[in-house]
Amino acid sequence: MRLDDAKDAWQDADASSGDVLSDDALLSLVKTEADAFDEKIRRRDRRERIAAAVVFLGFSVMLFDPSWWVRTGALVVMASSALIVWTLQRARSSESPASEQPVAEVIRAERRKVRRQIRLLESILWWYIAPTASGLGLIVIGGSGLSWFALGYGIVVAGLCVGIYYFNQRTVRQDLRPRQQKLTQLLHQLEDS
Repeated sequence: MRLDDAKDAWQDADASSGDVLSDDALLSLVKTEADAFDEKIRRRDRRERIAAAVVFLGFSVMLFDPSWWVRTGALVVMASSALIVWTLQRARSSESPASEQPVAEVIRAERRKVRRQIRLLESILWWYIAPTASGLGLIVIGGSGLSWFALGYGIVVAGLCVGIYYFNQRTVRQDLRPRQQKLTQLLHQLEDS
């Protein structure tokens, strides 16, 4: 079964249709979607790890700046890049349901993974945006003082932070919550049959 076929079948397999999928067909659909979801998360995490390594190394040269503001800001940015990697890894490291588990358990495990990703993105302000932005603010203030440049830089960084927050919340609304609801519907369909 191709991924597109599985997605079409997944979309058609809601509780309102009178069709009841067999356990094997349902398990196949859930596993196909779970594999695609896991791959998407792995790609995101890989990009973030690479970016975090570049940021960590790039900001490490600022540790030699004479201004303690700049050094402190660099340490905060470096620590935030490590926090980002740790947070993403912690959110992804979970049990993978074994093939021999009942279909309902596989669906519940997949729903837990989706819930973890929802919580992760809903709290992005605290583990991703705020630490990085505060470190950047310290660096700019330490380098140029309270100036028009620092104000302009702060406005640009604030705009980027708002954009990052918005796009992550949109992902929760448009992708993750509907996925969670579909898994819940499939679970109810399975329990009702």
